[in-house]
Order: sequence, then C-alpha cells, then structure tokens
Amino acid sequence: MFLLVVYILSSFSLSSGNFENNLKQYLSLKLKGYESFSFKIITKVDAGKITIPETAEFKKHGKYGYITAQNIVNGKVEKFIITVELTLYKEVLAAKNDIKPKEEIESSELVSRLVDVASLPGKAAESFDQISGRRSKTFIRKGEPVLIENTEKLPDINLGQSVTAVMIRGNVMINMPAFARQEGYTGDVIKIRTTDNKYFFAKIYDKNRVLIIE
Repeated sequence: MFLLVVYILSSFSLSSGNFENNLKQYLSLKLKGYESFSFKIITKVDAGKITIPETAEFKKHGKYGYITAQNIVNGKVEKFIITVELTLYKEVLAAKNDIKPKEEIESSELVSRLVDVASLPGKAAESFDQISGRRSKTFIRKGEPVLIENTEKLPDINLGQSVTAVMIRGNVMINMPAFARQEGYTGDVIKIRTTDNKYFFAKIYDKNRVLIIE
C-alpha cells in the first residue's frame, strides 16, 4: 500500500461568493505600508475555483496592482493575472501655503495629510528629512503633497551672492570681492561681476569662493 502525502500550500480559496473579501486579505499582506486601502477589480473573473497563494507574485505600477492567480478548470490549473485599481492612503507632507518655484522648503510650512498616494505622479515626502535643504522646482499649491521629484538641492551659490573670486597669474594668487550673476553648484561654471564692474566666468569652489577661469 502506498502512503499518499498531500502538501497543501497556504492559500485563499476564492469562490465567487467571497472573492472580494479574500482578495482583500491577500492585498492586506502586500500593502502593509499604507494606512488603509481600497480596490476595484478590473479583470473579469471567470467561473470556477480561483486560488491566490500567499506567495503569489504581486506587482504594483501607479494605481494598478497585478496579481498572479490560479483558475482551476476541469482539473487543470491555469495561471492568469488579476488587475485591480488601487486607492492607497498614507500620511505625507503637504504645503501649508503656496510654495513658489525656487523657494526653500521649510518644515514650518508643511502639514501632514492623509492622501491617496496611488494617484500621485511621483513619490510624496513622508518626513522632512527627505526634503531638508531643498527647494521647490515647481509651484506647489496650498494643500498639495510635496513630491520629492519636484524638489532640488539648494544651490551652493545664489544669484547676487557676494563671493571671493580667486585669480591665479603664474605663481601669484589674487583674491577679490565679486558678485554671482548666476546660481550654481560646486563644480559649475558661472558668470561673476567684480566690484570694479568687470565680468568673468568662474568655477564654483565652495559656498563662498570661485576660481576665475576666463
């Protein structure tokens, strides 16, 4: 006599009657990082016994989720993709007031809001550390989430800033006061004006000094 041992993988048996409830259980395992979520089934589900193992592949792109399910028809297992439209709520940082382009983002100008991040065109900042020392690249309206992609690092030198311009002539190094005519980061070449109204191009050395190159 042969002893038949059957190993049953942990899975949800999704019949038509409890399909959405069990699908919600599966998604709750995959979407633990959100405060709450809801979903709408896009894929038409055929009749038959549908199973989704807990280890089933789950992919998310934007507001859509894709689940590899199994449909058992006439004793045969067929794999197919269930597509769901997701609403994913998370606490993120939003603008307390309008933030203009190139305006530094201050923690005092932000509030925490629960929003649907699945519908956002980028990744919203969840903590100020993610956008500290940065400014807005776009106009952010009051109440809008702050997207990390719409921020940029503050320039090392700002337009109109007073700097020390270094000119090297042979073995002689000359320091002179000047003003930045452009903003930029360390390594960038910007235009400067000296106090005697001469214009040069200079490479940014640090937050206060530039090296005249022509």
